[in-house]
Amino acid sequence: MSCATSSAGHGIGSPERTDSRGGAGWREDSYSGRTGTGFTYIAVEEIDALYERARSKDADVVTEIHDTDYGSRDFSVRDPEGNVWSFGTYRPSA
Repeated sequence: MSCATSSAGHGIGSPERTDSRGGAGWREDSYSGRTGTGFTYIAVEEIDALYERARSKDADVVTEIHDTDYGSRDFSVRDPEGNVWSFGTYRPSA
């Protein structure tokens, strides 16, 4: 596996939950320091096998596996702290 893109709230702003329905807002600080605010994309070769493994372990699937219009095959899961991990076959060219 290789990490193609990663963001855990670092940079100009940090995602921040703003309401009980799960709406997201944006804070203008360098890092919110709260759990459940991270999101990561990891490019993998065997996406279908990874998806089946995640399902077999009762992962909290946020987005079911699907083909995208830009040629990737993706799915997303949420970890116990609320962070979203997205996996897919898309690898941007350098």
